[in-house]
Amino acid sequence: MKTVVSVLLLVCIGTTLIGFPLQTIAAPSALFGDNYIETIYDNKNGMVSSEANAICETEDGHIWVGSYAGLNRYNGQEFEFIREGGIVSVIDMMRDSQNRLWIGTNDAGIARYENGAFAYFTKEDGLISDSVRCFAEDGEGNIYVGTSDKICVFRADDRIEVLDYDISFVKEMAVYKDLLIAIDNNGKLYLITERKIYSLEDEIAKQCFCQCIAVSSKGLLAGTDEGEVLMLDVSENGIKLNKVMNLTADSVASIFEDRNGRVWVAASPKSGYFDANGVFHIIKCDGFDEFISCIYEDYQGNIWGASSHYGVIKLSQSNFINVFERAGQKARVVNASVVYAGDYYFGTDNGLVILNQNSLQQVNNEITKRLEGIRIRSLFIDSHENLWICTYKGLLCYNKENDFHLYDVLTQNTSSDRFRCITELNDETIVAGTADGINYIKGGKVVNVLNADDGMQNTQILTLAEAGDGILLAGSDGSGIYVIENGVITNTLTKENGLSSGVVLRLIPCEHGFLVVTSNSLCHMSENYKITKLTSFPYFNNYDIIVEGQMAYVTCSAGVYKVKLGDLCANKVTQYELYDVNEGLGVGLTANSWNDRTQAGELLLCSNSGCVLFHDNETDASANQNIKYGLSYVEADGERIQQGNTGDYLIPARAEKIQIHASVRNYACVDMKVRFFLEGENDNDNGKIYHWNEIEPIQIVKPEKKEYRIKFQILDSLAQNVLSEKEIVLKRDIRLWEQPGFITYLILVCLELFFFAIVNVVSMVNLFMRKNELEILRVELDEKVKNKTEELVLQQNKTKELFVQTVTALSEAVDAKDRYTSGHSKRVAEYAAMIAAKMGKSKEEQEEIYRAGLLHDVGKIRVPEDIINKPGKLTEQEFDIIKIHPDTGYHILKWISGSEKIALGTKYHHERYDGKGYPHGLAGENIPEIARILCVADSYDAMASNRSYRKALPQETVRNEIIRGRGTQFDPAIADVMLQMIDEDKEYKLQQSDLSGRKILVVDDEPMNVKFVRNILRDEPRFEIIGASGGKEALQILEETEIDLILLDVIMPEMDGLETLKQIRMKHQIAVALMTADKELTASSEFKELGCDDFITKPFMPLLLIEVIRNMCD
Repeated sequence: MKTVVSVLLLVCIGTTLIGFPLQTIAAPSALFGDNYIETIYDNKNGMVSSEANAICETEDGHIWVGSYAGLNRYNGQEFEFIREGGIVSVIDMMRDSQNRLWIGTNDAGIARYENGAFAYFTKEDGLISDSVRCFAEDGEGNIYVGTSDKICVFRADDRIEVLDYDISFVKEMAVYKDLLIAIDNNGKLYLITERKIYSLEDEIAKQCFCQCIAVSSKGLLAGTDEGEVLMLDVSENGIKLNKVMNLTADSVASIFEDRNGRVWVAASPKSGYFDANGVFHIIKCDGFDEFISCIYEDYQGNIWGASSHYGVIKLSQSNFINVFERAGQKARVVNASVVYAGDYYFGTDNGLVILNQNSLQQVNNEITKRLEGIRIRSLFIDSHENLWICTYKGLLCYNKENDFHLYDVLTQNTSSDRFRCITELNDETIVAGTADGINYIKGGKVVNVLNADDGMQNTQILTLAEAGDGILLAGSDGSGIYVIENGVITNTLTKENGLSSGVVLRLIPCEHGFLVVTSNSLCHMSENYKITKLTSFPYFNNYDIIVEGQMAYVTCSAGVYKVKLGDLCANKVTQYELYDVNEGLGVGLTANSWNDRTQAGELLLCSNSGCVLFHDNETDASANQNIKYGLSYVEADGERIQQGNTGDYLIPARAEKIQIHASVRNYACVDMKVRFFLEGENDNDNGKIYHWNEIEPIQIVKPEKKEYRIKFQILDSLAQNVLSEKEIVLKRDIRLWEQPGFITYLILVCLELFFFAIVNVVSMVNLFMRKNELEILRVELDEKVKNKTEELVLQQNKTKELFVQTVTALSEAVDAKDRYTSGHSKRVAEYAAMIAAKMGKSKEEQEEIYRAGLLHDVGKIRVPEDIINKPGKLTEQEFDIIKIHPDTGYHILKWISGSEKIALGTKYHHERYDGKGYPHGLAGENIPEIARILCVADSYDAMASNRSYRKALPQETVRNEIIRGRGTQFDPAIADVMLQMIDEDKEYKLQQSDLSGRKILVVDDEPMNVKFVRNILRDEPRFEIIGASGGKEALQILEETEIDLILLDVIMPEMDGLETLKQIRMKHQIAVALMTADKELTASSEFKELGCDDFITKPFMPLLLIEVIRNMCD
């Protein structure tokens, strides 16, 4: 979430509302009344969306945010999106007098939340419209509902009535003096009574377009689209305009009166509030203020705003206020601050700034003029109410009568003109530290000076304090602490004595000694000068310590730490609180500065941009005592358990794991600790202490107890005191054996079972004997069933294998007839299977489509080869012969079991989507899907492969042809899948390989076998056959010639095929097919492990040999 300090600009509108005195803001200081921290919530920090229409709070402290995206609930730590009931498009929300939450939606009626459950109301339940715009409640508990039609009212028994008034589309309602006020969608404002409807008839009001209404302590207010706030007089006799307040804004979207009587106005482009004097305070919130449509105040007094553009904004009372910014002073470094004579005095690098403590008006006098442009390092008030000012041009003593006295080298022979610190001893001697020693001042004169001549190794003094009995302690800028008695240095305390650093910034008196601020840590020095480094304190770069009662406030570069003074001195700091930018500190504190506190206990802290007032909100008596907290939810095995009417939670009897989640509904800048624990689980543990927004859930695994008690305690920020406490009870549902009378019931059941057993024991013996006989028969039957099942599975696998072999043989036989389309059927099968996969088909369907691709042209077996391989255009008679091949294929395949769909794919794969195909002229989805897939795959390969009359077409040409045929030749959806495959094929791999110029080495000791291979491939001009009579000759050829495929005989003299294959694989990765007449060798794993790619059995089958060569070269 985004958190910044809001800047408030005070603007007097010029006109005040008559009778509009607002209550005085109850705050520690008048300055804190309008100082806010801005926090923005949107979809980046937990909300479901960055828009909001309505905000409301339930009695348990949860903040509910309604938006078009749905309903969010916030517990101070996290947002929860409410999924129950599918509530969306929330327009308005209201909490009624019975603590029920009413939720109005744009088109789904009303959801009502009560006791952890939702109830729903729509037109079916009596609403006149499901579009709900607003709610209002009268003194008798009747709930009025404004809809896009008429107004409805819920009576006490949830009976819904429709008010028969001539008013529609009411977007805003309020009940004022038991009278119903409404605004319709045309901006007209109405007073509705039982007798009559009154409208605002004033001449000025007739020109107004009312946007919103609000009931305030002094009257009814309405906002217009002209940026006006109207004060109205309302009675049973009508409604009249009293006064008009013009905000010089575009439109007023929402008005709300908070608990302190401030009237908040959300307007574009300015939002803010009217104070008690009628002054309008504009709140600038990074542009958020221009789009606030709803304002709400939670139980802690935080102000919330909903925006349809940005989400939700929260304004919380800050712990800090920049006094210089509020006073209109320019930012500057402040080194010292003090409250003197009722005013604030600030020592800066360029002089003295005095501000009136009440009005913050700057005070200029003789002393401010005298010190103009002079650096001031410290301010001190002595026991006679004189103000001492340490400057870099001497020490100035100033009193309330504006008299002053200067101490410097020239007039008083001081040790230096650069004064840094000052204190007063018990005998009223003033002691001042400079950049070159220490000066004792008594009776208006410098009576003693200590410097290097007196034993000071480092003469720059940063802090002074009296230790008692006139002993002076002086902290130096590198040499530690000087102990001075009667004007003589008697001891020097350094790192050897326990100091963490020789640079000592502060010496603060505390119980039994001093707190010491060094340049890198805090230390404690006892009365006998024993020094302990305070390692339990969490920070190192500290500036000052301000003691307030039992608390110590440590200023540092991180902000302000609050710790218990006793814990700090004892080096036992376990609890602390840091106040930083999250609490409103928007500046950096000044290092080595001198700070003060006001009469109200606020700290006056020096910063690099002026001075800030710090107020510890926790010191307000009721800040934490009235905090709302409790369990967020309880889960049993992941399922949420609803709280019972008595406040207890009932755990299911069989629950294995319970999780209890808690939250503190704290939205203000108030810090606290909590203790959340399971009572009685550990007698030595009173519960773990958590920061309020870091509570860990309690887990109960395998709950055995019937009752668990959870303690939830609110502590102060240092976990010292219990401010509030709750006890929540979890009860486990009673298990069966825990029921009253269960033992008696169990005995009766056992007796019944015992007698039953006796009656049946004889039968059991007989059954046991029979069981043995049946068991023998069952084993024999199981064995027979198992053997028969194995036979059937084996037969089924053989049938499937035979079918696959048949399909492969048929497709290879078809492709062998066309030397120009080698592998066409295989490629069509692959493309078709790829299309099926992209269409989401199952593995079984993809396999079936693949087989259909292999067999789609099986009917070409009956087409003469001279027609298939004809290089020119076919005659009409020849094309008629070609067109019979789909039906031929169908008649071949339909008799093969399991190939019914494959047969249909073959029969219709030349049909066109527009009905102009062959052989039957089917169109659209009348063509089986498998055929439509094959049609696209077949056409694609025809274009991407070499033909007898042309080369393969370029990929872009193929793509354009698919687009041209989309919806005419091809099914559009399947064509789109093919186009996607083409676009993904960046290297055009989906095409027939170019086999031209491929060299095949035939290695065989029988020259006739080499010649036979040449004769088989004589019609394949793409292959060049090279012969080798043995392994050695083959290896020699491989060294001299680039070979694409090797056909290697297994049985050869000198070097057989096995040894030759080993030698080849040592240097080459060429495809190798072994030739052998021994079919058993084809199953040998030895050859495959050596790198054999395929086998060719002798004697050669020409078609098989051609297909193997094509596949291995492709």
